[in-house]
Amino acid sequence: MKLSECFDEKFVAKDGDFEIFGLCLTKLNNTLTFIDEEKYVNEVNNNKNIKSIICTEYIFSKIKRNDIGIVIDQYPRYTFFKLHNKLNNSKYQNNFISNSAKISEKAIIGDYNIYIGDNVIVKDFAIIKENTIINKNAIINEGCIIGNDGFEYKKHNEGILKVNHYGNVVIEENVEIKEYVTIHKSLFPWDSTKIGKNSKIDAHTHIAHGTKIGRNVLIGSNSNIAGNVNIGNDVFIGPSATVTNRIKIEHNCKVTLGAVVTRNLESNQTVSGNFAIEHENYVKHIKTIRNG
Repeated sequence: MKLSECFDEKFVAKDGDFEIFGLCLTKLNNTLTFIDEEKYVNEVNNNKNIKSIICTEYIFSKIKRNDIGIVIDQYPRYTFFKLHNKLNNSKYQNNFISNSAKISEKAIIGDYNIYIGDNVIVKDFAIIKENTIINKNAIINEGCIIGNDGFEYKKHNEGILKVNHYGNVVIEENVEIKEYVTIHKSLFPWDSTKIGKNSKIDAHTHIAHGTKIGRNVLIGSNSNIAGNVNIGNDVFIGPSATVTNRIKIEHNCKVTLGAVVTRNLESNQTVSGNFAIEHENYVKHIKTIRNG
């Protein structure tokens, strides 16, 4: 699709093509994105997967590429997601539910785009929404809600735009989701919120859209994992921990109870506190406060 097919020609600084919507860190080709902050200019200049952008006039002056389509707009973020809502859509397929799955009569299963594999257990009052894949031997406990839209709203002088979600949730083999966990589906049709093989998520935890959780991960109760977080394998996240959006936690890390993680963690790190720091440094700090 061309920008000139979607926008008034007075806003098209240079016409260009795109096939999908995505953010500026996308690894998929032919992407339309937006940029309203100068700190992302280098990403756009260096990421050849981006074929078209919506940006402010100031940002336009910073773009060095000649091979990119550009729309000038005062509110790039709002305009991008408004177009996302208009042009994206869901493809409808009939549900598949294995004969060996055990689905409570009190559970609610959406009408389409749901796959439930062998020996899956879905307990009372769990809600499985459209665009959800649950692989074999997974357990979804009471009151869970899997596959709702994420918390994505854009303010504008026209009001507040609710951004539609077109991706899915993938729960891999042998995962257990405890009571009243909520897991939101991803924003873009090509993306997934994913819970990796053998991982266990404790009660009242929230996992936001686009988050990827690896294998053998343990997440304690009341934890809040924000959007587009990447969590490696064999990670432990303690009860009531918070991980802010777009954080990467590499393999074998430990986040202690109540910690607030605001930066990327390298493999084998243990962090504590608000804001989270290396656990040993946190303990030393607490001792100085108590002794003081």
